[in-house]
Amino acid sequence: MVGEHLVQATAQQPEAQAWYVLDDLALEQPVRREKVADIVARASTRVDPAELPFPAPRHARVAVRVRPGITHTIGGLRIDEQARVVGAEGLFAAGADAGGISTGGYASGLAAALVFGRIAAESALEGL
Repeated sequence: MVGEHLVQATAQQPEAQAWYVLDDLALEQPVRREKVADIVARASTRVDPAELPFPAPRHARVAVRVRPGITHTIGGLRIDEQARVVGAEGLFAAGADAGGISTGGYASGLAAALVFGRIAAESALEGL
């Protein structure tokens, strides 16, 4: 939940950008099978903390400019309880193609695909 709020807060910043300012401890943290330092080394937006447009914390080692992104659209086709596309006879939708599922915030596209994919399959079989 913290990450979601951070992304939303970043999106509200001028030009929808923020800086992650990292110290040695942060750079050593594992993320999946590598360290944060390895990820930062590949970032094209990394800078020396002395180049920041604000005073850097005392132990800052590197800064990375970030912008929020999306992994799927929040819109999509309107479906009913049987995953039928409203207004399109014989058409079903699931996952990120189905709209209105994550209107209150992020909801996993995979979960929506799993749940509504099964509902769509069962509904389609009933129509045969």
